[in-house]
Amino acid sequence: MHKEPFLNDALEHRIAEGGEGPSGALVSQVQASLKCSQTLRQEYELLVVSTADAAFDATSTTSSSTPSQPAIDTEAIATAAFKRVCDRKGLNRLDQRLLLTLQPSLLRITLYHGTLSELLRLQKTKYDKTVVEHEQVLLRLWKAMEPQEELTARVSKQWQAIGFQGDDPSTDFRGMGLLGLYALVSFAEKHQPLAASILVTSQHPARWFPLAITGIQIGQMILVASQDGTLNRIWLSSSKPTSDIYFDLFAFAMERFGDTWHKSDATILDFPAVFDGYKVSLLSHLGGLETVPRLIY
Repeated sequence: MHKEPFLNDALEHRIAEGGEGPSGALVSQVQASLKCSQTLRQEYELLVVSTADAAFDATSTTSSSTPSQPAIDTEAIATAAFKRVCDRKGLNRLDQRLLLTLQPSLLRITLYHGTLSELLRLQKTKYDKTVVEHEQVLLRLWKAMEPQEELTARVSKQWQAIGFQGDDPSTDFRGMGLLGLYALVSFAEKHQPLAASILVTSQHPARWFPLAITGIQIGQMILVASQDGTLNRIWLSSSKPTSDIYFDLFAFAMERFGDTWHKSDATILDFPAVFDGYKVSLLSHLGGLETVPRLIY
């Protein structure tokens, strides 16, 4: 019977070589190889399930709806996975080459899944107008986007000026839950000059677009691309992949869309075509990177 190679020949060679630490590309290869391996797929799935369960247990003990890194023992989960993989393949757990490459790769993969679980928790958490914390965060968004203009009422046509569909923005977060709100707030507060510039572009009398709704759509695009492996190199290049990566990716994507729209000479009728072209270009660009690009603005 043909003996299945450990991960694959090229990857095995790179792992054996070691170095200062695995690159995002290498960790992505480890992840992909584990998922495709007939003998190791079960170990990968156990790692994912263990991480998700631990993240759920950690977040279920708190009522906080703010973005945070789940308080889970990712090192213990990754170490257990490392031992199982070595045992399955008959590898020496004390081999320094494996300790310097495979083990940290598994740790990053575990951290990534822990962070993804937190992002999905926020996405599934519905905006609730009766929760004071939710309302406070929403008002922070207004203050960051329109610092010179007072909001006259919680339900107001003023919300449409920053790109919501109606007088009450709480109804626009359905698809992305609290994650959509926090992405917008993070962007508006941390990158105020850029957010203000894109807001001006979005309010052009003839070439306007709904900024907040677009941001929610972009946030969903980044989340899906983070789940399906498109952005694996970026996520797995970081020694500690936290939710900050998601919010940094969101900020870059918002800047890129603002620039795309500004240069397109498009109207709202062209929005679907412009967005589709932007999405393909953006994800193709980000998919080949190992770090989030710096903002130009």
